[in-house]
Amino acid sequence: MRTFASRAARVLAILALVVFLLPVSVFAGQYKIGYVSKNLNDDFMISLKEGAEEHAAKLGVELYYMTANNNTDIEKQIQLADDMITLGVDALILVPMEPASLIPTIIKANEADIPVILVNDPIDDEAAKEQGATYVTYVGTDNVMGGKVAAEYVKKNYPNSAKVALIGGVAGQTTSDQRLDGFKLGIKDQPNIEVVAEQPTDWSRDQGFNVMQNMLTANPHIDLVFGASDVMIMGASEAIIQADMQDKIKALGFDGSAEALEMVKNGDMLGTVAQYPTIMSSTALDAAIDTLNGKTVPNPIYTHLEVLTKETIK
Repeated sequence: MRTFASRAARVLAILALVVFLLPVSVFAGQYKIGYVSKNLNDDFMISLKEGAEEHAAKLGVELYYMTANNNTDIEKQIQLADDMITLGVDALILVPMEPASLIPTIIKANEADIPVILVNDPIDDEAAKEQGATYVTYVGTDNVMGGKVAAEYVKKNYPNSAKVALIGGVAGQTTSDQRLDGFKLGIKDQPNIEVVAEQPTDWSRDQGFNVMQNMLTANPHIDLVFGASDVMIMGASEAIIQADMQDKIKALGFDGSAEALEMVKNGDMLGTVAQYPTIMSSTALDAAIDTLNGKTVPNPIYTHLEVLTKETIK
């Protein structure tokens, strides 16, 4: 009897180990995953969506992907995320527009026992903790490190001095602030690199163009402009080209979007801090499935980033 019991225990232990080691795709087909992003007005967000759809098809999960019409329609994003909870998804992936607005929705998800994964944009962790909102993990770029990576590139390529303009997204939005703050931290040990202007653009290409025009008028001696996203840096580059100052003023973006890479190849941009949105989405889906299968998921999960220039684009 004792032998049978011990053998049964060993069999159960082996079965448990096999289940733990099986790939997520074995169990993924039974799950519905909600994914609420920003909009689809730039290459990065399109790549997030395409990466999610491709990986969901590979895993066999049922994916519900919804976006707002623009990057400032916070109420619409809240509504879409709440709709996902009402729909009864098994897990919810969010790309927050703003650090605190989705905290009540995350609380609703917690109450419904729906795990939440954050992608690309973090939330205000202090406010979330105070209100009792919890999420499984953040998947995306270490945004402060991304800014520092850009700063290291600038220090290497402007060893003597440089006057820098900074272009942000939405004022007070965590992702934008962290990227620009990371840049400022990165140049702190190089006093000859000076930030002479900084303005938000609401993540808009048109605003990037307009803001750059104003900066050129107020600061004609700018050497470089660094932005928190490619989309507004592409607009800034167009303003620089229109002013016939592209030989003097260089533009460094953030995202590694397809159009930005083409502009880098053509010499219209100096480079871009590349992140990999398709990997973010696939990693977020894997994290959601692992969580639903009872596995422990690390928090945060940082994805790769690097500065791509004309010389390093493959």
